[in-house]
Amino acid sequence: MPDRRPIPVHAVDRPGLLRLLDGGIRSPLTALIAPAGSGKTVLLSQWVQSRPDLAIAWLEVSDADRDASRFARRLGAAVAAATQGAPPALPEPEATGGLGEAYLDAAVDALTSDREIAVVVDDVQKLRNPAVVDDLWTLADRLPPNAHLVLSSRVDTGMRLTQHRLRHSLVEIRQHELRFDDQDAARLLELLSGDVVPARTAALVREHTDGWAAGVQLAGLTLRTRGDEDLLASIAEADRIIVDYLGEEVLDAQPAPLRDALLRLSVPDDLHPDLVPLLAGDHLAPDLLRDLERQSMFLTARPERPGWFAFHPLFRDLMRLRLRVEHPGLEQTLLLRLADWSREHDDSPTAVEALLRARQWDDALRLVLSTGREAFESGYSATLVRWLSAVPAEVRRADEQADLLFGFVLATSGRSLEAIDTLRAIADRPDADPGVRTVALAFLAAIVQFRPPAEAHLADATAVVSALTESPAMVLPDVLTLSHPALVLAIAQGSAGRANLFLGRREAARQQLTAVLATAGGQYAPYRIHALGSLGVIDALDGRLTRATAHAAEALKLASDASLLEHPSTGDAHLALAIVAARRGTPESGALSLREGVLRATWNARHQLLWLAVLAERLAPCPAGNVEVPEPPTEPPPVVRVELDALRLRAARQAGLPEPLHESPDGWSPVAFEEVAGRLARGDLAGARHRLGDALRHTAAPTLLAEVEQELAIGWVDASSGDREASERHLVRALSLAEPEQLLGPFLAAGRPVAALIESLPGAPNPFRREVVRTAALVGQAGAEELAEPLTRRELAILAYLPTRLSNAEIAARTYVSLNTVKTHIARIYRKLDVQSRSAAVERAADLGLLEPLGTGGER
Repeated sequence: MPDRRPIPVHAVDRPGLLRLLDGGIRSPLTALIAPAGSGKTVLLSQWVQSRPDLAIAWLEVSDADRDASRFARRLGAAVAAATQGAPPALPEPEATGGLGEAYLDAAVDALTSDREIAVVVDDVQKLRNPAVVDDLWTLADRLPPNAHLVLSSRVDTGMRLTQHRLRHSLVEIRQHELRFDDQDAARLLELLSGDVVPARTAALVREHTDGWAAGVQLAGLTLRTRGDEDLLASIAEADRIIVDYLGEEVLDAQPAPLRDALLRLSVPDDLHPDLVPLLAGDHLAPDLLRDLERQSMFLTARPERPGWFAFHPLFRDLMRLRLRVEHPGLEQTLLLRLADWSREHDDSPTAVEALLRARQWDDALRLVLSTGREAFESGYSATLVRWLSAVPAEVRRADEQADLLFGFVLATSGRSLEAIDTLRAIADRPDADPGVRTVALAFLAAIVQFRPPAEAHLADATAVVSALTESPAMVLPDVLTLSHPALVLAIAQGSAGRANLFLGRREAARQQLTAVLATAGGQYAPYRIHALGSLGVIDALDGRLTRATAHAAEALKLASDASLLEHPSTGDAHLALAIVAARRGTPESGALSLREGVLRATWNARHQLLWLAVLAERLAPCPAGNVEVPEPPTEPPPVVRVELDALRLRAARQAGLPEPLHESPDGWSPVAFEEVAGRLARGDLAGARHRLGDALRHTAAPTLLAEVEQELAIGWVDASSGDREASERHLVRALSLAEPEQLLGPFLAAGRPVAALIESLPGAPNPFRREVVRTAALVGQAGAEELAEPLTRRELAILAYLPTRLSNAEIAARTYVSLNTVKTHIARIYRKLDVQSRSAAVERAADLGLLEPLGTGGER
């Protein structure tokens, strides 16, 4: 059922504030920002109760929600409860700490409906995760018209308030609006005390509490046991902060057994009735928690956890402080009981938290090591990092298995620099166990896709392979059951292959990654998917586009069969397909793959892999020059740097500008091709001929791409020298090499001068030759008139499927993306084309030249 929060029996109606909230529903966002105890949650509960017309998704943030994965799943569950449907198929958020673009896109789609929905996120300050907070504001910017976001927080740190004030008429409710006036204070005092309260008493309470709801409530509880004159005198003479004073008054007014029980029950963050006898004794009433809730003793039920309760943080913290003062050492004893009870009830996270608070470091580490696999596979890497960070470094380092796990989860959380420091320190210990050192080096090698230099990662991987080859019986420490010798060997071999790929040693990389597929560890689905995808990248870079497509398709089919399509290991396969599309001069067909590859690489900040995404986009830039893949904050790997240098040289050549500063690698490379082309464009035939000869002399076993480039360069030089027969021979060979792969990239790089030479070749042109002439001749020309808001490449890729009879689910399967992604793109296509149906979108797109006119072909 939609979330309708319980309203405390003492709640005071505040119609003016309810009207403010009603007014805010017309804009994407409302923000309630005020200190603890100001009545934010009570007000929102009253508002929700007053709006039965709205679907309400309510998420009360807890400290554990700083882990983006936990927060994301709870938010999805809240949306499902509000819409009375199955939880939406939201992707995993980024391991780097934020929700990520894929999650935000899917969340917008899940919130889109015919019914108005309000998403209430209470206690935002507990997130303590700037990336998630920032993503909440991004979500507010993207919400569909039927959805509204309400954020409640004690502070506004990280909130983009100014932007929403200017763009969306943001409704803000702050401490000033939430303060009680004399009438509000009098009503609350009467509800709590059960008696008429003189106006003078209410006014003085309001004055001394500054209308602060929690302070007025504490005063009302005190009035139950003291007369108003006595209370007024105490308040007037009180020399300490009002909440401390009145809080102690409330505690001191309780019978001794109940007071002692309250202090003991303040230890857990959440309370279950079964914990009462365990922590406070079995002499208490079985319905104590319900009674405390009815008495407004700052205890409320937790709707998302039926049967559970929680004290207001202010009152809970006060009681914990009194417990430590009055009963030194008792809190630790109670925490250990809570940990034991939680373990018996399969609640390992609560048990770990309790052990950490009790400073039982060794017990906490043992529990994390024995149950960490479940947390890791659930996507809670950030939680594992937080737990292990809470243990003093000297204690954690004394447990090599725990320190290895720490380095591993740091890397998988995108904190690669810290991971390198941790793992390198383990590997460099003079007394390190050989198995521990080997696993540390394997994890270090795997960081090759995260950070440079690839040479260091290659050295680590080589050391691991040598160690396991020389000592096949070596005992390795167990880290989440991922450190079996076969798996560690696969990690090392795969990392060595990727290091060689980034260094431009593609044949060595191909051999190592192919070897991974033949090993026992290479049968583990994520590792096999990753290796196949990396092989696809190598083939795509070399121009072997058919083989690249086959490797990528095999990887994604395996991922689909294993329910791993959203796993980071698929990133390489998606980027291989994006590079294939760019090499074939059809970037739109690879736009979805590029997007998916970026999402998988961004998920855990694999910056070196992201450089391949940058390259895929730059190989065929958008007509308007829009850049959708920003450059990562690391140096590009050599294999990408040489391609990007070539693209800079090409841009300068086509604009008639001098050659920019760049590195000139030995042998043949895309840079050598551009250096030859640049000299020809500037009329320096002798210089072009000299550079061509030098590059060819230092090249052995060229790739297919290099062969095509060389034939084009030789044919271009021959044509410029007047040797037409030789030129035609080399150009025809270039076409014959490229045609089986539909490799248009080198012809697009050469541009219109070479297109003109190919167009003048003798004989009837075949379809590939006609396509080369057509596309290469367009290089540098302005595109056709576009929509006011043009379709992105990803949207064009989906648009191409709309004339077919494929369902949305079938389109998702063919493109290896989620159904939500397809639905989101189709909704955006409809909006940009200003249509309401699939057939109308096809007709409108055909009119704009974005599709072939109806009836001219396509799969039906």
